[in-house]
Amino acid sequence: MDRSRINYWQITYWLGIGWLAIAYFIRSKGYSVDDSFITYRYAYHLKEGYGLVFNVGERYYGTTAAGYAVALAAASSVLDAFFGLANNGAPPSIQEVSVVFSALSLCTIAACLPVILQAGSHALRWVVCAVFAVYLFVGQPFNQVAGHETYAYLAVALLAALLAERGRVLLAGCVLGVAASFRPDAILFVPILVLVDTARNQASLTGYLASKNFRYFCIGLAAVIVPWFIYLGLHFGQITPGTMDAKRAQV
Repeated sequence: MDRSRINYWQITYWLGIGWLAIAYFIRSKGYSVDDSFITYRYAYHLKEGYGLVFNVGERYYGTTAAGYAVALAAASSVLDAFFGLANNGAPPSIQEVSVVFSALSLCTIAACLPVILQAGSHALRWVVCAVFAVYLFVGQPFNQVAGHETYAYLAVALLAALLAERGRVLLAGCVLGVAASFRPDAILFVPILVLVDTARNQASLTGYLASKNFRYFCIGLAAVIVPWFIYLGLHFGQITPGTMDAKRAQV
């Protein structure tokens, strides 16, 4: 009886966030904020074979979401090939692909909620998860920047946190490295994860920093982030976006 009740809540929840994701895409597929189109242009030129650039022939690191642009270019290329083979109309634009990413990212965050709250067979916890999930898809803050890299980076960083919590620290480091390529400030999650894992294991900070878990986490992070920084340095001549200089000047 308990098992069927658990399945009922799980199935209802998953079907609900699935329909919410579809509705989110339909509502937002033609909308993105101006800032996102900088990243879209980088992705478009990469897909077209001009490289990761804003202007063809000019290698300037002018987006805070270069890794996200690479992901968009890859996904858009796959969809172009699929639609071409299927001969089934025009493929989605890079902007529409990015809104799909936003919808899937919100789905990922919503899917993590029952794990975080340890919903199990607790009906009230599933209701709390459902309320939060609905707000993720219909709340104004989450609709104002549809298609932006923010949701993808947060979803990937959250996955890294859950992997670390389950002891998959090497994989968690790799996943957080991907999040850092989407947005460099994902590196700020490192001290957060360290403090949370230290408290969870009831260990001293110095003891945890000397532990095998922390070494494996750093190895996983470095396995992704070091090659990425090398690529940025070779391609752009710098590893931090030039937009950060502009933001400091603006302040």
